[in-house]
Amino acid sequence: EMKRLEERIIKLEDEEAALNVKLTEAAHAQRGDEIVKFSKSVKKLKAEIDSCFERLETVTNEHDKFAAEFDARLEKLKA
Repeated sequence: EMKRLEERIIKLEDEEAALNVKLTEAAHAQRGDEIVKFSKSVKKLKAEIDSCFERLETVTNEHDKFAAEFDARLEKLKA
């Protein structure tokens, strides 16, 4: 799941960058309707990116906990 989340975050960040370019272009051209549309899309993407990062943090912490427990058990077996 960590890999999937990392890939999703990268994809979303790429989409956000592309939308920011469009947003900048719309702002320079003073196209208000597009500014609103792209701003809403960027906001939605940011929320999804934040959500993915939160989930990634949880999954990473769980992974680290299980890895530490596994390593401790492995060390006991070696002793």
